[in-house]
This record gives sequence, structure tokens and C-alpha cells, in this order.
Amino acid sequence: MADDVAPDAGDLNFADKLWQMADKLRGTVDAAEYKHVVRGLFFLKYISDAFEARRDQLRIDLKADGITGSEAERLAESRDESTADRVFWVPPEARWGAIRAKAVQADISQVLDDAIFAVGRLVAVRSRVHSRGTSPRGGRHQNRTRIAQSLRVSPRGSAGG
Repeated sequence: MADDVAPDAGDLNFADKLWQMADKLRGTVDAAEYKHVVRGLFFLKYISDAFEARRDQLRIDLKADGITGSEAERLAESRDESTADRVFWVPPEARWGAIRAKAVQADISQVLDDAIFAVGRLVAVRSRVHSRGTSPRGGRHQNRTRIAQSLRVSPRGSAGG
């Protein structure tokens, strides 16, 4: 059976090297706190990969529709185009490629903090917009009631009609 096979010595050496690299990366950070750093990295990588995949597919679709050049780039970078497919729009400074390009800099921890805060600001703005029905600039959505009526739903969320 495959479970009875002993691990190859090469696999053990690789696992040891991975452990040593992770321990070196952790540095003086307490192990209990280190998980928060790693989770943040996983989160940034995940949303960045999803955004990049959506943007690449959008570029292909736009090209097939005959939209190219600056108009295609503008649409590929559009928050609306990403969020329409339920993909989180990632600010340029929080994208994995930008983070990776700065990985060897002495201030990489600040780069990561800035990336997390940039994403956090977007989430906070979206939360305010959705919970209060206001735009990020503080103005009321003028058409909220009319849109709700056209969908046969009252502004409070109960069924209308």
C-alpha cells in the first residue's frame, strides 16, 4: 500500500529545508503571532491570483469583441468589471507581482502592511456603502427607492408588489 512506503530521504531533506526557511522567515516573531502574518500572505496571494485570472480573461474577451488599446486596459483595470464577476478588485500596491518585486527590500514588512491596509480600506468603504446606502463621499443614493421598486423589493428588503 502507498501508506506503508517510507518517505524518501530526499523528501525528508526537502521538508527540513522548508522548515528551516519558514523558521528563518519567522525570525523573532512569536509563533502564535506568526500565523497572522502567514494568513495575511495567503489572503493577498489568493485575491491577487483571482484578480489576475479575471483580468486576463477579460482582456481575451475584450480582444474578441474588438476592444483593444487604452480602452481595453481601462476596462481590464475597472473595479466594476472585476466585482461584476464577484472577484475582489485588488489595488496595484497589493497585487502579488508588486509585492514580489519588492521582496528583497529591507522594508518588505512595510510593503506588506501597506498592501493589507489598502485592501482593508476598500473593504471598509464597501461596507459603509452597503450598510448605509451612501457613497464613499457621503452622498445618498438618489435612486435607491426607485431601483428597489423596479425590482419589486422595498428598500428595507421585504418583498413588495
